[in-house]
Amino acid sequence: MTTFLSFNLRDKKINAYDTDNPITNLFKQNIFWDHDNYSIFQKYRRPNTNFIDAGGYIGTQSILMDEIMKSENEKNKIYTFEPLHHEVLEMNIIDNNLQEAVTLFKVGLGSKKCKINVWNKDAGFIVGQPGQSLVVINETVQDITQFISKAENENGDIQIETLDSYNLVNIGFIKLDCEGMELDILNGAKNTIINNNFPPLFIEIWKQEGWRENIEYYKNYKDLIRTFLIDLGYFYEERLNYYDHIFLNKEDFSRIKDNESNN
Repeated sequence: MTTFLSFNLRDKKINAYDTDNPITNLFKQNIFWDHDNYSIFQKYRRPNTNFIDAGGYIGTQSILMDEIMKSENEKNKIYTFEPLHHEVLEMNIIDNNLQEAVTLFKVGLGSKKCKINVWNKDAGFIVGQPGQSLVVINETVQDITQFISKAENENGDIQIETLDSYNLVNIGFIKLDCEGMELDILNGAKNTIINNNFPPLFIEIWKQEGWRENIEYYKNYKDLIRTFLIDLGYFYEERLNYYDHIFLNKEDFSRIKDNESNN
């Protein structure tokens, strides 16, 4: 039986899975998960625009973006995509009165429309464990698109859609944290990116390290994503920390440099 814990942080009620020790241990110390992202979102996001949170998990990053919008007296939309953790995510949306701000899509994103099964379910899949992928990215995987094609199942647990299929407009920031699915998602998001003039893209990119050290897929993963985005039309990349990167077009790069100079 899945059980939950609740915390009061940032004047919010934050619900979490009791199985999620990395996050709940921080909450118990009165530390908001990825709280540093508030300043990153605030710095790079285009003013008065909508936000895409791909890999929403329990909604902490959507909550941070809502804080930013409220601080600017905006009523823009947050589009949150999460294929697995709907129960706690919906609790956090309702408990913090975010129903008007947040539109939740209970799907995974990828390069094509299909259904797949949740990986590792029969082997003991833990609901509410962070860092899980929808597919088994193991030592044999080198091409995620081909692997997902093999994992397709018309009776699968998870619906996969392309970001382009939603025709989202006035997008001024995309956050992408999807545990190895990022490149596949980007392949299904080209039109959204181009039609919104290459919005600032905040993306988690893992390397071949830790439990991933034997997985060939991650060996050149960062270079593949960088090449894809630069070829698509992005102008500038900055490494924000160990695994998070920001990509900008020329206009956003100039805007942010001007803001830094004025401050």
